[in-house]
Amino acid sequence: MARVIKVLIVEDDPSIQNAYQFILKKYGYEVLVAEDGVEALRQLPAVPDIILLDMLMPGFSGLDFLREAELQVRYPRIKVVAISNIDSERVRADAASLGVVRYLIKVEQNPSDIVRLVAELASEQLPVRTDVPVE
Repeated sequence: MARVIKVLIVEDDPSIQNAYQFILKKYGYEVLVAEDGVEALRQLPAVPDIILLDMLMPGFSGLDFLREAELQVRYPRIKVVAISNIDSERVRADAASLGVVRYLIKVEQNPSDIVRLVAELASEQLPVRTDVPVE
């Protein structure tokens, strides 16, 4: 039996959050949801395979989350996709240096695009989890 891919959606806009959650569940993904970076940090012990990360959130931004989470060290197999309306080369570079594998402009995406990307990234995952968070 195939392992179910776990996706963490970090998004403060409820309509976008619900749209992504609905379609990802429809296609068989396990979905976790966080409304901001602080809540996303609390979700990390569940060790998602993929994180869909809004970069512009009140209080604790996507970059703040990436810096605090230290995913490249603690959870190196998690794939992070930044989804934002911030189209800045500096933000893109900072995100990439913190482990983001794709940077998408939110207004250019629809839920079907997100499902295709998650499927692509999921196909790159190993069939059995071997990573353990480093304390």
